[in-house]
Amino acid sequence: MYRVQFIIQRPGYRKQYLSGFYIPRQEGMSVSEMKRECTEFIRDRLQKEDVRFLDFTMELTVFRHVNVDFICQADSSPGLR
Repeated sequence: MYRVQFIIQRPGYRKQYLSGFYIPRQEGMSVSEMKRECTEFIRDRLQKEDVRFLDFTMELTVFRHVNVDFICQADSSPGLR
């Protein structure tokens, strides 16, 4: 599991920070593959929710491995929160 943070910005507006966790879909992926997959996922999700995100620049600023013993997701719902 990786902690990730993006800076997204529309030209002429303030930067917005978007952070979360990324769990690779398979073992053995290179770091560059994981970063690319995570960035594409976020970009696609944002653009599906609102086409204005096409104009935003997006920069991956944090990509750190997180050691955890377990993950408990009691209630799941689709979409970004």
